[in-house]
Amino acid sequence: MVNDGSFDLRYYSDTLRATTPLVAKIFLTWLGKAYAYYHLTDAEKATSLSKKPQGVGYGIGLALALFAMQGNFGFMLSKLYNVFERSSCIEVASLVWNSPRS
Repeated sequence: MVNDGSFDLRYYSDTLRATTPLVAKIFLTWLGKAYAYYHLTDAEKATSLSKKPQGVGYGIGLALALFAMQGNFGFMLSKLYNVFERSSCIEVASLVWNSPRS
């Protein structure tokens, strides 16, 4: 069997599929905390037990990470599809070529 790299693509694709929801949860949690903190009054901010959330750069970084993860996932999935499509065409061609002729 020839190693066409489909296992590597499948591994990376599955890893991205598993970690993307986790990064999305972190992003949405940060977004909710930042929104809630922004809508507090100055008096509430002074007496509140909630601390100031991380800055906007943190959110931008998470958003860019999600964008890159989704882009790579789609790219790897399309490459994986092409690998399987090509291998199935080769298998069909070899079956036709090697079939007994009458």
